[in-house]
Order: sequence, then structure tokens, then C-alpha cells
Amino acid sequence: MRSRIFSVFLSVVLLALLVSGPSLAQDEWVVRSSSQSVPDTVARLEQAIERSGSRVLAVFDHEAAAQEIDYVLAPTTVVVFAQPKASLPLIEANRRLAIEMPQKILVWEEDGTTYVGYVSPFSMVGRYALDPAQPEIEALRSSLDALVSAALSRPERRSGIAEAQ
Repeated sequence: MRSRIFSVFLSVVLLALLVSGPSLAQDEWVVRSSSQSVPDTVARLEQAIERSGSRVLAVFDHEAAAQEIDYVLAPTTVVVFAQPKASLPLIEANRRLAIEMPQKILVWEEDGTTYVGYVSPFSMVGRYALDPAQPEIEALRSSLDALVSAALSRPERRSGIAEAQ
């Protein structure tokens, strides 16, 4: 009888883990859609990063890499950038966290829509035993959100008067 109860309990726990696993991973992502193409969104994102005082370290164009081996991949680009004021105190608290830094934002096209996404910095709290109230975590989240918002904002339009001058 005990064995049967244990088996049922174990089955329920395993089923719960299987069902919740993908949703937990999905919940770590913050994703927004863009009205611009992937290249235009990436360009605006790079500009926003530079304007914020952060530094673009690399841009990985996976579509271009795929073309080099005759593989077809929809536009997919990762922008890697440094935010040392927020990230270095976290790395100092736990060196393993350095694998999560620098920050990354993914821009991709899926079914004709451009998306911009990043993994929430709060996902690191449990993985690295960080204090969720640590201000640098909120600073990273706030910064990522502001950068994405800036990349998605509508380009400024000049009036006919300004263009004529």
C-alpha cells in the first residue's frame, strides 16, 4: 500500500514538473512586438543602448550566419551590451553570475511579425541565490525595458517646414 501511495505521489509530482517546466521558462521572457523590420529594430536598439551610456559589445546576425552555410533562417539577431554600473555589483556578489552578463536582447521575425525579447533579470534570483530586493536587479530590468521601449518607439517625423529649411 505504501509503495502504491508513493508511486501515485511521484507520478503527480513528475506530471506537475512536466506541465510547469515550459511555462516557467516562458515566464522568464519579456517579449514585445515591433512595427519595424528586424534590421530597423536592431539599429534603433543599438542607438538606444549607446544613448543610455551602455556599450554595444557585439551583434550576432544568425540569419547571415545561416546564409553562409546555405541554410534558410528568418531574421534573428542578438544584441549584446554592457551595463557595468548595474551588472558588476551582482557579479561581485556571485562570480557565476558573470555567465549571464553582458546583457542580451533578441530581435527576430516570426510569422511576419518582428519581436524583441529578453530574459528577465529576476530569473537570476533563484539560480544564483540573490536578494530579489537588490537594487541592481531592478536597475537591469528597468534599463532593459527602457531600451526595448526606445527601440520600439515611433521614429520622429519632421514637419514639412523643418524639411524645407
